[in-house]
Amino acid sequence: MSFAKIVSYVNVYVLYQYLHNKIMKQALLFIFLIIIVTTSAIAQIEMNSLGNVGIGGYSPINSYDLRASKAYFGTGYSGNHKVYSRMGIGTNWSSANTLTVSGLGAEQQGGGFGSSVNYVVYIGGGSYSGNSGYELYVNGSAKAAVLWVDSDKKLKKNIKNLDKIEIKEKLKQLRSTKYEYKSKEELLALHQSGEAKFHVDTVYVMDTVLLDNGRYDIRPTLDVKEIVVDVPHYKEGMTYGLIAQEVKEVFPELVKEDEKTGLHAIDYQGFIPLILDLVQNQQIQIESMEERLEKLEKKEKASSNSRSEESDNTGDNTNPSQGANLSQNSPNPFTDQTEIAFSLTQSTREASLYIYDLQGTQIRSYPINQRGSGSITIQANELKAGMYLYTLIADGQEVGTEKMILTK
Repeated sequence: MSFAKIVSYVNVYVLYQYLHNKIMKQALLFIFLIIIVTTSAIAQIEMNSLGNVGIGGYSPINSYDLRASKAYFGTGYSGNHKVYSRMGIGTNWSSANTLTVSGLGAEQQGGGFGSSVNYVVYIGGGSYSGNSGYELYVNGSAKAAVLWVDSDKKLKKNIKNLDKIEIKEKLKQLRSTKYEYKSKEELLALHQSGEAKFHVDTVYVMDTVLLDNGRYDIRPTLDVKEIVVDVPHYKEGMTYGLIAQEVKEVFPELVKEDEKTGLHAIDYQGFIPLILDLVQNQQIQIESMEERLEKLEKKEKASSNSRSEESDNTGDNTNPSQGANLSQNSPNPFTDQTEIAFSLTQSTREASLYIYDLQGTQIRSYPINQRGSGSITIQANELKAGMYLYTLIADGQEVGTEKMILTK
């Protein structure tokens, strides 16, 4: 063998040793990294002897548990073989609520993820809303700190002013009521009779099954344990409201019938603009009546001063209105009845109390035979709701005029 071949073989061997050592070092480094990552993963994911899985460094007691700094989820079986779970998003573990959603986690992200969050919870967005037509149904009471409803002009078309007379007449046809909701047992009977249909949940008998790996699992069978009717959870005690079927006769657009349950619901929010329009119209009428009343009072005062001057000039001291008095009715305004007190001199020959509307038309009259102090009671069913003037006339002369208001 020549010297040149020997040198060539030596170079190849040296190169082999170099590459071998370098590859081994990289392989050992790679294996070391795998060990570190695997150890860390084992510390975050744990499965116990029962097959329960825990994520987030938490020892699982349920079939599945996940706990992180800003999220958690856990599920398992209760004693009666029903699945229960708790879930939290944007919050730490809490056993107080079944579902907890908090926007605090997003807020703490600063200008990153948090700045792109529009809603903490968003429901909807699809065209399907179920047979009932609702995207969210709450069986029980609900509470909100602030509630906003879209009402932008850009979203609306065919905008028209309300017909004040029509709205007034329609609202007068509605009947305000107070009532109690039926009990759970009564609602269940309503479901069983077919008058209403509530959501039904089927609970199956659970069975313990031995798996191939020697562990046990709880699984449902085909045997039905019970049929649970999810009747509505209404407020207990007396409450106030309208009857949906009666509202439907007057404002059908404010009533919706659930085809699945056969029950009617009212859009109470839709009454806000109707009542606002009615109040505005009543305020205009009140201001107009007050203006007319002020003019009548000024006219009456001027007429009274004129009669007083005439009496002084003629020396007439037989005016029966001198010493007589007419008081303001009480209560005022009134809804049931009101009392008008007066006093007349003993020399008064004839006296009557007259009631006028604000146009000056006489509505009723009450002859007064009593002298001295007395009173007249006006019943609400004798008049229509509105504003009136009443005047005491003694021997053809006015003693006084006052205003009264009847509401129904």
